[in-house]
Amino acid sequence: MRKGRGGRRRVGVSAESVDFKAMAATETRVILKSEKEKERIGAAVKSNFLFTSLDEEQMKTVVDAMKLHQYKAGDTVIKQGDDGDEFFVLENGTCECYLNHVLDDDGKPKMVKTYESGESFGELALMYNTPRAASIVAKTDAALWAMDRATFRKVLLFSTAKKRDQYECFLDNVPLFASMDKYEKSKVADSLVERTYKDGDYIIKEGDTEDTNFYILAEGKAIATKVIDDTGVAREVKSYVAGEFFGELALITNNPRAANVVSQDCKCVSIDKASFNRVLGPVEEILKREKGAYEELEAKLLGR
Repeated sequence: MRKGRGGRRRVGVSAESVDFKAMAATETRVILKSEKEKERIGAAVKSNFLFTSLDEEQMKTVVDAMKLHQYKAGDTVIKQGDDGDEFFVLENGTCECYLNHVLDDDGKPKMVKTYESGESFGELALMYNTPRAASIVAKTDAALWAMDRATFRKVLLFSTAKKRDQYECFLDNVPLFASMDKYEKSKVADSLVERTYKDGDYIIKEGDTEDTNFYILAEGKAIATKVIDDTGVAREVKSYVAGEFFGELALITNNPRAANVVSQDCKCVSIDKASFNRVLGPVEEILKREKGAYEELEAKLLGR
C-alpha cells in the first residue's frame, strides 16, 4: 500500500520555462499490461476533458505509462499541500476528496466529492505545477492506475502547444474570427475538438436537443437540409465549405436544432456550449446576425 508523499513545494507553472523540443525527445515509461487493462484505462482517461483531443499515438503513450497501485480503506492517496507527482484513474473501489481548509460541522476537513470506478483525479497539480489542492482518501480498498508527472506533462503540454499552433493558423483564415486578437484566438484554439465524418454522416440532426456543439468546417464539404413544407421531405437549404460554420443558432436561442447538417466526407472542429459561451463573446453579434440570414434564406426557398 502507498501513502501520500510530502516534499518541497514547486513553484507555479508560470515561473517554469517549458522546452518543448526537449520534452518531445524525453522517453516515457512503458509498463506491460493486458489488453483488457489497456481498454479500461483508455476508457477512463478518454472521459477526462484533458485528454479528449489526444490522437491514437498519444493515447497509447498515456495507457502504457500507467502503473497499478493498491490502497487499503483509510489510506491517503493524495495529501493536500504535497507535490503533484502522479495522475490517477480509479480502477475499482471508492475514494473521497477532502479540503483541509474547509471544515464540516464537527470541525473536521469537509468531504466535497466521491470518486467511483472509472473516474480520475490529480491532474491540476501536474498541469499547473502547484501543490495538491485537496486530499484524496480511499474510502474502501481501491486499485488505481497512476501516470507519472513526466509522461503527463509531455503528453498534455506538448499536445496542447501543437494543437494551439495548428488551430491558430486555421482560425486566421476563418472570416468569423478576423476581429479577434491572438490571445482570443488562442483561447478558441484550446477549446476546439476535431471530428471526422464520412459521406452521408449526420453532423447535426433537425430537432436534436442533446448536441450542443458549435461547428467549423475544416476540410471537405457539408450540406444543410430541412423540412420546410408539408411534404415532410428534407430539402437542401445551404452548402458549406472549409472555413464556414454552423450550429450556433441552437446555442444562442437554446432551441432544438433547426436543420440537419450532412457530411460530404469532411472534417470539423467543434466547441461545446460552455466553451462557446466563454470564448466567443467577441463574435457574438456576428453570430446573431446569421440568424436573420437563415430566416431570409428559408423564406426565399418557400417563395415568400
